[in-house]
Amino acid sequence: MPFDRWGIPLLGLLALAPLFWCWLDFRDLYWFGDEWDQLDQIARHGFRSWTLGFFGENFAPLFKIVWGTVALGSGGSYFALIVTVWLVHAVSVVLLGRWMREAGFGCIGTTLALILFGVAATNVETLGWAVQLITVQGMMFFIAAARWHQARESDGAWTIRSGFVLGALVALSTFSFVRGALTGLSLAAATVLPFLVVRARWPQWRRPLLLALVCLLPAFISIGLIATFAGGNHQHLAKAGLGPPAEFAGWYFLLNPFHRLFDVTTWGPHTTLVLGAGKLLVLGCGWRWASASQRRLLGPLLIFELGNAILLGIGRHHTGLQTTVSSRYQYVSLLATAPFLAVILEAVLRRASVWRWAPPVVAAGFVFGAGWFALHPWPATMKSWAESRGRQSRHTLTVDPNPPAMGVVPGIDFMPTQRAKELIETYHLH
Repeated sequence: MPFDRWGIPLLGLLALAPLFWCWLDFRDLYWFGDEWDQLDQIARHGFRSWTLGFFGENFAPLFKIVWGTVALGSGGSYFALIVTVWLVHAVSVVLLGRWMREAGFGCIGTTLALILFGVAATNVETLGWAVQLITVQGMMFFIAAARWHQARESDGAWTIRSGFVLGALVALSTFSFVRGALTGLSLAAATVLPFLVVRARWPQWRRPLLLALVCLLPAFISIGLIATFAGGNHQHLAKAGLGPPAEFAGWYFLLNPFHRLFDVTTWGPHTTLVLGAGKLLVLGCGWRWASASQRRLLGPLLIFELGNAILLGIGRHHTGLQTTVSSRYQYVSLLATAPFLAVILEAVLRRASVWRWAPPVVAAGFVFGAGWFALHPWPATMKSWAESRGRQSRHTLTVDPNPPAMGVVPGIDFMPTQRAKELIETYHLH
């Protein structure tokens, strides 16, 4: 179809619109937070040792290879890293579109999901902070793995080669993403659950169990390494108890992505209940009205987001409940929710088909309105983002002749200013 051939790639290009619209602001962004720590580790330990080390409580060597190669290979250009993040994001949009169409979504629903996921300004921290390539790269490989899995699950066309490809894609996501183990866990669950529902007999379990093992192997390796060697909040669960992590996970799941998307200004249990009820309604209606093939897409996304909520609760409960709606946490939630909205839109349009004029008018108006609603905040958002994440620190570290000795390296106050200047000179950071 023309939409599959041209429409989806064009929507992938549209996902780059915020980058071009706010080009000058993105050019002004500068190294921030964890990025200084990663550069310091490269300088101290060497690229190879740094690649195989832990990133906080995470093990993501494939992300490090890409991020470090671009950072050093570009001569210290931060903008080159930002462009890399956006290009990987655009590829993810195209892959999601292909996956949705193969799962039986219509052109209108697919367009809505890709626009919301592709251009939403709520993703500013994910797409405007280069170290968040860890999320974007990991989700790109997750979508690729899930699409490959669904294509073969739908007709049972599994071979040794296709199983190997699945395992490779799962491993690429697992070792690229901050919570990459969820890729294997979600696809393993999506493989096994249908057989549990129909109460399949033992001979029918051989293939799903083998595929589940293929998906779980990278996840078990990642979890084992992190649990054994990495530092992080997971090491202190016994002291914290399950209450704070569960509360954080629940608030994250119920509030996102609508709290940020609709720019809700209220906060607290009442807001969480209202937005949570709305989200659960969207998920419930989307699942109820979806076809069997569409549920093969919705299932892994929902499992992934639930797992993401649990792991965020474990790793970030100490940061306070208000951080559950941080911009960096919107990317996965929006990706997981947008296809449910697509199902609902298509269901509404089918019911409106008694009026011949209604479906195209409603569809065009709703998709255009939703797209503009998601896109239009970018200039204002980037103006303040570039100031706090680029212009101030760039001036302090590269122009100010007498900056304070401590506390000025953005997002990593414990690094001495002199050390930051040494890294700037060593890697020509700009």
